[in-house]
Amino acid sequence: MTHYVQFCGNIGAGKSTLARLFAGHAGFDYVPEPVLDLTFVDDFYLDMPRWSFHHQMEFLLLNAQQERLIASSSRGVCQDRSLAECVFVFAAQCRSHGWISDREWRLLTMAYKLMESAIRRPDLRVLVSAPIPTLMTRIVSRGRPHEANMSVSWLTALDQSYASWISAGSVATLTIDAERFDFANNRKDQAEVISLIENALERS
Repeated sequence: MTHYVQFCGNIGAGKSTLARLFAGHAGFDYVPEPVLDLTFVDDFYLDMPRWSFHHQMEFLLLNAQQERLIASSSRGVCQDRSLAECVFVFAAQCRSHGWISDREWRLLTMAYKLMESAIRRPDLRVLVSAPIPTLMTRIVSRGRPHEANMSVSWLTALDQSYASWISAGSVATLTIDAERFDFANNRKDQAEVISLIENALERS
């Protein structure tokens, strides 16, 4: 069985960079976060209470499409943000803020449970973490219009949801400190992080 690795982490942590790096090294397919297909993302960041349910449901459906394809693939896969992450980190945080009602949450979780039966369990989750000031610096530097009003409080809340989700999960998880390892630019750090992921996959 070929390996399936999910890369997760807060906005600006570097999960996409690391997922592409490891996919290129291992010869795996890289499955990007479906950012360009999101039609509610600009609305969401302008008015989170109004558009939370629409944005999270769209994200859920797009990720489900990706994961159904992953389930039928015979190749190794590195996925950038997962279906479970959409529900139990982002949608859960919207719910905790009161932006998603109990009825809307029930619909989201019902949809997730229906989709879950058709997807493949990952062999490993790689959680990429970085301090909030680092996240903010990276978000500003990449200049995505919908992230222009990103707040420290939102990133902090997402960090808390990640901690809860990972601690409650049963999937083998490796945490990579993106402050310690400059895997975007430093070849030595790239090699060390790749080795950590390979060793974690062997143990999974």
